[in-house]
Amino acid sequence: MGTDGAQLGEYAWYEKNADKQTHPVGMLKANAWGLHDMHGNVWEWVQDCRYAPKLDRVNRGGSWDFNASCCRSATWDHTKLGHHHYDIGFRLLRKAP
Repeated sequence: MGTDGAQLGEYAWYEKNADKQTHPVGMLKANAWGLHDMHGNVWEWVQDCRYAPKLDRVNRGGSWDFNASCCRSATWDHTKLGHHHYDIGFRLLRKAP
């Protein structure tokens, strides 16, 4: 997918198709691994830390409030621990059986 969003809107909520709001998971197409909303909708708060003394957590994947070029796993931002923001969420994981 290019940064122009030509196909992105089929897989991710971002500034051009999200109508300035989050959406329930699974409303758009799944990726090749069957996962929904891996980019866009909300930034994902991940375990990575940045900056000493590790008070910032990394967010990845862009959100409904950002352009197409931010909707990729390599894009990151950071948030101080304890701060809340309208477009940050997280994904629960479990070990495969």
